Amino acid sequence: MAFQVVPSDIELSAEDVQAFKIEGDSVPVEWSIKPQVGSIDTHGIYVAPVRKDLRNVRSVVVVAQTPDGASFSTATIVLSDAPRQILFLGWYGVAASCLLGVAVLLFWQMLNLPLRQPMVMVNPPIVTLDPSQQGEQDIQFTATVMGDTQNAVTWSSSDSTPNNMRIGSTGVYRVPKVTSRTTVTVKATSVVNPDASNTSTIDLSPGRHLEILPQSSSAFTGQQIPFRVQTTEKGGVDWNLSNPAVGNISANGLLTVNSWIPQTQSVQVTATSKGAAATAISGAATVIVNAPFVQQSGNMKMLLFVMVMGALGSMLYYASSFVNYVGNRTFRASWSWFYVFRPVVGGILALVFFFIIGSGLISGATTSDLMRIAMISSLVGLFSDKAVKKLSDILDVLLASKDERKDKLPEDAKTAPTSSSGTAAKKPQIKDSVPPAVQKGQAATVKFNGSGFSAKSKIKVNGADATPKNVTADSFTLDLAATDTASDPVTILVTNEDGATVEFKLKVNP
Repeated sequence: MAFQVVPSDIELSAEDVQAFKIEGDSVPVEWSIKPQVGSIDTHGIYVAPVRKDLRNVRSVVVVAQTPDGASFSTATIVLSDAPRQILFLGWYGVAASCLLGVAVLLFWQMLNLPLRQPMVMVNPPIVTLDPSQQGEQDIQFTATVMGDTQNAVTWSSSDSTPNNMRIGSTGVYRVPKVTSRTTVTVKATSVVNPDASNTSTIDLSPGRHLEILPQSSSAFTGQQIPFRVQTTEKGGVDWNLSNPAVGNISANGLLTVNSWIPQTQSVQVTATSKGAAATAISGAATVIVNAPFVQQSGNMKMLLFVMVMGALGSMLYYASSFVNYVGNRTFRASWSWFYVFRPVVGGILALVFFFIIGSGLISGATTSDLMRIAMISSLVGLFSDKAVKKLSDILDVLLASKDERKDKLPEDAKTAPTSSSGTAAKKPQIKDSVPPAVQKGQAATVKFNGSGFSAKSKIKVNGADATPKNVTADSFTLDLAATDTASDPVTILVTNEDGATVEFKLKVNP
């Protein structure tokens, strides 16, 4: 007697009811379950236990046995709390997506800084000139436009007229001859952005002169720059730094930049003659202090942004997969932790790819653009499986080793099975079937296409021996009985004489 219990494998939730039956030989059977979780009656109808008894997923074996105990068949029930898991995962997905969405908006606001408008610096920013030395005291002004590599500016001065331009297009100012102390303003305006400009102050003081050298310079953290003055004053000068947080300047004009500053910035060094404030004269110079070189990949906010985008991308996969399985009523509670850790995996993978792209191991991408970073990170989270495959390809290149053995076997000789005649045998393969599916509970003739078949191949249908027809190296035909198509799928097992096997699942339509 040959019979089997159907369905042979099923997952049930609390208080679910499932009817089991036998297929094959029609014989009376006695139903039982092991362990005694839930109940089954004499007709094979199983009732799952109440929810409080499903604290952990458990397996229950359904046994159908003939009264004399000579034959039996079994089925497996997986008891799970799927409805509760579905509810938990649904709210988990909603909460995680909302939090990640808010995090993306916050990080985008912090990182997506507006483009810096051109900033103009004029040197020297302050200078005292003697107007009695006309022709010898003409002075060259220079302009640096941050954000414009051309440093293109237009010059003007407060004492210029249409018929008498005191400053030329190159920044050379012609000192006028005046008899009393006068203040003149020189202005440099960016050509790229006319709204960006800066001014310099010229103190025209007869018989007096004060100028700082060098007029402009650049320094790095920890660097020292000595400044000096050209002046007619005999009492010396007092030195001052516009931003003490950047560094300090000594009484003799030695500027020492601090060992660390948060960002590149400009600072003004000023020298003022000693004496009464009303009669004092000044000169100044500008120093650009450069912050330490820090790569963007070291920015903690950027790293967190990458992880958030990777996790958000993984939530798209989460939502698509979860809704699909729940909608088709094929969700299994055993996959709960897969969904819980999905955003974690997506975030970590995105971070790994960020480092790989930033290091140049993947060409054709860059980490300099915020939108490109967001796109790559979210795609890595969405297609995590492909991302892992890409990592595998990279490691295959980085860790590739050369096997220099001269007596090694060819790969085909190591893996190919051999037949009884000693020749290499080809493993059977089933590519498709005609028709691709059969109707449930109906007899059918199915042709299986593939390769590696022989007249000595043994065929089993759902574990029972079957006799194929029209066997060639590329195909064979089976006549399936109604009992063979009673459950989905129909399992076809082909075994060649050398022991090589292939299994094929034939779909059964309801």
